[in-house]
Amino acid sequence: MVNSSPPANAPSRHSPPRQKPRRINLPFLLDVVVVSEAAHIRQIEKSGDVDRLHAYATEALPWWVQFYFRSTKFHDRDRDLWFCPFEASFYPTYATRRAYLEEKSAEGYSQADVQRIAHLLETNAADDELARAMVQIVNKRFFGQEVPPEIIEAAKHTVQQLTEALVPLKHEQGVQAQAKIMNYCEHSLPKNVHPLDVGHNIGEVVQATAGSLKTLKQNAGRSVEDIFTEHAPTEQVPRIAVRASTFNGLQNCRSLCYNKRYLVHLWHRRLGTCVRF
Repeated sequence: MVNSSPPANAPSRHSPPRQKPRRINLPFLLDVVVVSEAAHIRQIEKSGDVDRLHAYATEALPWWVQFYFRSTKFHDRDRDLWFCPFEASFYPTYATRRAYLEEKSAEGYSQADVQRIAHLLETNAADDELARAMVQIVNKRFFGQEVPPEIIEAAKHTVQQLTEALVPLKHEQGVQAQAKIMNYCEHSLPKNVHPLDVGHNIGEVVQATAGSLKTLKQNAGRSVEDIFTEHAPTEQVPRIAVRASTFNGLQNCRSLCYNKRYLVHLWHRRLGTCVRF
């Protein structure tokens, strides 16, 4: 009798079908492919058909990318700076900047810092209070001093979603907030430190840390890796096409990438996916 068992790598009959990448195409305005399946993300990441946004000069990026990101914590329009994970790995300063961030991250936290945050969590402190405490703990290593309250307040207002940027008041508020943070970083950091990398860090802590800490509290007993795979602090990671491709059949039309200026991928980071910078 022929063995009728499915092969080891076959999907379970109970597994939900994989969702193919979804393309949003508004001719001459916007062309985005949203990829949410972990296997598809890995496939595209390994293809060599995409790269980080700043693989191209800022002025060569799609107009809406420039419009959106200048109101976020990832880009400084006035100085034409991008956050390290948005730089192509061939960029001359990429390795040095990444090494610096990794070195600072490796410094860890003092027992007093850990106890302070634990106390705030145990007493159900407000999100703003948690964020203010974490900003000082995380960023003092960069500045050697506490971050002023007005900078922490500004960091709340950089734009986090494309839909927010379409609201004129929200967009302008994001642009002004980012400018304020970057001016502070430029004048307060050592000259050899990239101001956007640290400025982004302030914003990330303010906007995401309180929720992440509460997620850890609610999932006590699980590994940190499992928790943040399921509840990633950063859910979307952008990439831009660098050559024509169907991504091994994930998209039907090879002309999808005919014009690299009009294609950006927003990747949802979940289900075991790790998008490296």
